[in-house]
Amino acid sequence: QYNWLQRISAEGWAWWYMDDGSIQGGCITFHTEGFDARGVDAIKRVLYCRGYNPVIRRYSRQGKTYIVITLRRPDTKRWVSEHAQYAVDCLRYKFPTS
Repeated sequence: QYNWLQRISAEGWAWWYMDDGSIQGGCITFHTEGFDARGVDAIKRVLYCRGYNPVIRRYSRQGKTYIVITLRRPDTKRWVSEHAQYAVDCLRYKFPTS
């Protein structure tokens, strides 16, 4: 069901992050709230196969539980260096160099 994730290019991941990701405290979060648990796990596996060590986090809001994927600082630095070339000017702030 989630085999399409393996076909996303580096540029595709960058666009996905620019559209539905954030950076805070030096860590990237992929806002996967729209995916079910199986989908989030599939995304985590693909990121792991790409050499990252993603962390699944859950949070609750208004009685509903959501799931997101976060990259810790070392992985975030690598992510930024590998994907910043695809950043569009108005979203370049998501790819900090320091």
